Amino acid sequence: MKSPLLIALALALGATFWLQQGEDDGTDLVADRRASARPQHADRPAPTADRPARAAAPATNNAVAPDAAGAWLAHSVQAWQERRQQADALPPARTMTAAAPSAWGAVVPPPPPAPPKQDRVADATPVAPPFPHQWVGRFDDEASPGSKPLRRAVISGSVSTWVVREGDVIEGQWRVDQIQERLVRLTYLPLQQSQTVAMK
Repeated sequence: MKSPLLIALALALGATFWLQQGEDDGTDLVADRRASARPQHADRPAPTADRPARAAAPATNNAVAPDAAGAWLAHSVQAWQERRQQADALPPARTMTAAAPSAWGAVVPPPPPAPPKQDRVADATPVAPPFPHQWVGRFDDEASPGSKPLRRAVISGSVSTWVVREGDVIEGQWRVDQIQERLVRLTYLPLQQSQTVAMK
């Protein structure tokens, strides 16, 4: 039972040793190739086993990088503090109202006026226009002795003057229905609506 374990352990150790030898040989081979490919300068000594070729470069970079980063960070913090002090020194912002709008605020135009309410002409009952003429006089006309006198009215227009009695029609639109002492009752024939006109 113990011999197979010992054999396996010996094989594992042998394989590990063989792999380690191969890696060492490859590393040396790569280092030798890099050294032969790099041009040799007269003022720069060739790398040796005691002094690796790039041993000094990373140390220099590691020493400079933290100082540069720290200086940049300190400069950024100082600039931010200066801007913060300038912002604190500004006067407080005004609240924008309709009476005093802010210079930086958006100008809001007033709302458009509401459209006027349109009357529904179709539903409205048509109304007769006012009588366009004036009643300027009245007199009684006796046709014959003993008969009842006829009342007549004198109507004055912009172009013509009419002497009318009850039942007459003026301009084909206004019918004289009744003539009283100070009033004349008329009917607007297109709409059959009555109007009363007083003497001026």
